[in-house]
Amino acid sequence: MTDWQISDFHTHRNFSKTSLASFHLGEEINGTGPYTLGLHPWFDPVANWAHDFEAHVMAPNCVGLGEIGLDDKKGPSLKVQEERLDQFLTLATHTPHRLYVFHAVGAFEKLEIRIRELFKLTKQPAALFHDYSGSLEFAKKMLSLGPCFFSYSGKRLQRIAQGRETKTIRAFKELLPENLALETDDGEFVIEEVYKLAEQIRGGPLVPNKFITNYFRETQDCQQSS
Repeated sequence: MTDWQISDFHTHRNFSKTSLASFHLGEEINGTGPYTLGLHPWFDPVANWAHDFEAHVMAPNCVGLGEIGLDDKKGPSLKVQEERLDQFLTLATHTPHRLYVFHAVGAFEKLEIRIRELFKLTKQPAALFHDYSGSLEFAKKMLSLGPCFFSYSGKRLQRIAQGRETKTIRAFKELLPENLALETDDGEFVIEEVYKLAEQIRGGPLVPNKFITNYFRETQDCQQSS
């Protein structure tokens, strides 16, 4: 069982043992650290994506699923995104994975329906909302279902600090530390800068969220015993 010490909870560029990398099915999987595997809502999947899913989903360093989700501002039509998300979740619920990383931009109600169903079908799952742009009210709805975490990128926190994210700032300031995470996402900020921004906005330091890391360990234990 690997004792991951993660400080960057979602990245597409910072591949290390202290970051949680995110790969879209069909991408080359790089690095030696933990990663999640998903179907990004912006991109068309490769033709044999289900085969790639089966090939990689049980790899030792695959500790969760995603990013997956819905985006009503970018990518193909919501109808297409919903179909792909449903196909992915059908496969996902037959794996031992419990950590799901969600991309949520608009379409919160449509995504909520699927997350509610996921929490019914999966044994003790957890949801991580990457680069969260939603409200405190939606976050509380998700927390009522079970373990949920809300991750913020440096770019998002910069917008919050500039007063450009009036809906999101309340969630970031009022959610409990155990429900928060920080990330580099596309790499515009290094993770140390993200933690500094978070401290300035919240008025106190945030430490890497150990609750999320526990889900990596539980997934690996299940893989090793299967």
